[in-house]
This record gives sequence, structure tokens and C-alpha cells, in this order.
Amino acid sequence: VVLLWGLGVGIVIFGASGDLTARQLIPAFYHLAKDRPLPPEYRIIGFARREKTDESWRRELRAALDQFSRTKPVDEKIWSEFAANLFYCEGDLTDAAAYQKLEQQLSSFKSPPLRKNLLFYLATQPSHFGVVIEQLHNAKLLHKDAGEHGWQRLVIEKPFGHDLASARALNAELTRFAHESQVCRIDH
Repeated sequence: VVLLWGLGVGIVIFGASGDLTARQLIPAFYHLAKDRPLPPEYRIIGFARREKTDESWRRELRAALDQFSRTKPVDEKIWSEFAANLFYCEGDLTDAAAYQKLEQQLSSFKSPPLRKNLLFYLATQPSHFGVVIEQLHNAKLLHKDAGEHGWQRLVIEKPFGHDLASARALNAELTRFAHESQVCRIDH
């Protein structure tokens, strides 16, 4: 797992106030933390429009975990350690200033891997994929040529277009700013 994550990773979930995050993503990351395959250093940043603080988002996620976790009860010690790595960034997907705010939040982490090794999970409508990726590129958070910039990956949820032509158009839009090897298409 260290080879996969490295020494640290910053995970940004776009659409963090949605059902997918509460029901599946956070419980999955919690169980990774519980089973210890997460890197020594990690941060999970939720990005969404709704006004929340780090603490209010953590409380929401804890309530969701109590409801949706595959193991119960939630281990308080594990949750406490895990929750300390959860942060929230309020912003609109189309607002360039919100991505600058996200970049500042990532830059505030002292560890270089947390600032450079980034996994962007797009739990948004497919119509927003291109906008988010272009904004990430413009904010210098997504680099097509990694090098000294660490590594970045994009996780894209299905559906990926509504037919072959729209899937090809979306793929062309994504690969303007990311190599194909940086894009992971998944079905939850």
C-alpha cells in the first residue's frame, strides 16, 4: 500500500455534501483507516457549496457512519484519529476563487506529500467533470506532467457520458489537462 499511496496523500472529494460521500466514501475511508492501509499521513478535504465548518462536517459524517458503516459500533479511537484528518472547503465548482481557497488549504499542510500527492474524487454530476478538472489545472493543483509536482489522480464516477459520442467528447475534455493514466473511471 505504501507503493500506492507513498508517504502521504491529500484526498479531495468534490460533491462532499452529497449522499455518495456520506453513504459510501467516508465509510470506505474509515474502514481503510481502521484496517491500516492508509498512508502514514493523509488528509481528506470535502469540497461543496454548502456552508459548513470542519467540525460540523465531521459531525454529519459521524452520524452517517453510525448509520451506514458495515461494522458497528464505530470504534471511537479509530474515529477520533480519522476525524482529525477530515477538513471542509466551501466553494462552488465553477468559481476560480474557490479553487484558490482549496489550494491555500492544501498548502497549509506542512508535509510535502499532502500538498503534492493528490487524489481528486469527483462525486458530482458528469456535466461538472470538465469544469472541475479545468479549474484544478488553472489553480495549479492538477499537472499533466507530474515530476516535481508529485502525482495527481482523478476518480470519475459513472455515468461517463450518455452515449459513445458524449463519452468521447468528455474524455477529450479530461485529457486536455490530465494523462489517461491519471484518470480512473469507476462504478460505486
